[in-house]
Amino acid sequence: MRDSIVKLGRVISNVGSPRFFSTMQQLIEGAVAIDLMQVAVRRRDPHHGRRLGIATLHGPELQECELGGLLPEPDSEQDGPRLFPLAPRQAEPGETAPAPGHRCLILMRRAQVDFVMLLRRNGGRAGFRPEEFATLDELSKALLPLVEQHALMQPPAAADALPANATEPSTLSGQGADTLPQRFRARLDQQNITLSLREQQVCLLNLSGYTLSAICDELDLRSGTVETYLKRARLKLGLSGRHGLSRWMIE
Repeated sequence: MRDSIVKLGRVISNVGSPRFFSTMQQLIEGAVAIDLMQVAVRRRDPHHGRRLGIATLHGPELQECELGGLLPEPDSEQDGPRLFPLAPRQAEPGETAPAPGHRCLILMRRAQVDFVMLLRRNGGRAGFRPEEFATLDELSKALLPLVEQHALMQPPAAADALPANATEPSTLSGQGADTLPQRFRARLDQQNITLSLREQQVCLLNLSGYTLSAICDELDLRSGTVETYLKRARLKLGLSGRHGLSRWMIE
């Protein structure tokens, strides 16, 4: 559990960076074995329900024809991340390499875009078990909103699939915060919470995946002092438990 929270902190700290998807895939692979992860954003016409194109954000390029029939109708209700177990894919005629047989689709629908994650497991391996689907469903609630943040923070040429008025996460303002400290302070401002400089420092290092001893070394503080700062910060943020900080960042 602690290892997963540390990995989630690394994913959060890399939103907007080239390492974002690699840290996200490491988090998923640490919980559920997969052979391939593809992430894409698909534009939709909110008035006529037409699909306007798909842009791959990570992994081999996803084609509209490949997703055809897998996603709900464009005019279906918007909601949070939803997981769709898919039937094993069969090899196409003339395909030389074995087709990845077992697939899991995760979808997050916004007003004009769909954020899509397709996870694959090679056909030579066992399919996804019910408990693995449950784990992926839980992870998707944290990861798909981060994918949305990451997409919005990309340079214009890389974010063409997003409409100009796409819904911006509450942690972003203007052109978007591009570092973990900026996003963290934006969350504090949003909730009108004041932390001391030391409290902010230990929180940010904790979110970046630093262990207690590493935080002590970085700030030249004793472990008891670091724990005191973390405890004070959690009290001000209204958090309980050692891992509530990562969850607070993505709520």
